[in-house]
Amino acid sequence: MTTEQQANAESAAAKVAALSALYAAGTITREAFTQVFAAIVYGAKIRAARLAEIDLFRWSLTNWPEPIEPLGIAPGPEVLQTLQKAAETITADAPEPVPEDVLEGAEEPVEDIEDPEAGTARLSFWTGVETSSSRVARDAAEETGRDTKQARMRRAEIPAWRWVAQPDACEECRRRDGNVYRISIKFRDHPQCLCDLEPATDEEVRISERKRAAAKRKREAHAEELSDPAGAEHGAGRAREGAGAA
Repeated sequence: MTTEQQANAESAAAKVAALSALYAAGTITREAFTQVFAAIVYGAKIRAARLAEIDLFRWSLTNWPEPIEPLGIAPGPEVLQTLQKAAETITADAPEPVPEDVLEGAEEPVEDIEDPEAGTARLSFWTGVETSSSRVARDAAEETGRDTKQARMRRAEIPAWRWVAQPDACEECRRRDGNVYRISIKFRDHPQCLCDLEPATDEEVRISERKRAAAKRKREAHAEELSDPAGAEHGAGRAREGAGAA
């Protein structure tokens, strides 16, 4: 994922975090929060789609037989409703807003609340709203970028794509790094995933599939050896005997 794409996702997350603080302080209503949240994230998704096509075009200029021109792929307006519903889910059963001085981390105002436990619960809820809404905004922008890139590859009749993991990727993503999949297989990310994909050829698919099949057989053989050491040793002995007889 490019620096521009990451910056777009982080910008959306920061804007939503600020919006959450306004809602928690009672400055804006829940309805206003859901509408503005949807607008912010929708705008980030549109920009993510544009950046993804530009990134693919730049990549194709030096790494593909012909340029993959941007087509202006963008999420439809119905996405706004989906985002509003997401915001409604995040803010479901919202308690009364928390005083601004409490939100800022002051200690004394917490003692002034008639029910300290209720005050702590409210503060915890609003902190959760900020965390959840920011994560949704960030992930939505990043996912849109990958989905748009894969959709553009499909329209260009590119047969496959390659998984490109980030240096600090999780163990599962590092294991997938370099794997090649047919274009019909959707990129499956996870929350806060920064991995990317790039075009690949049919031949690269076949090579990658053979490697994954061999790795799977090796893992299965190892698992069998761990579950039945005696059987594995017996099988190895028979293999050695057969080799000696030959």
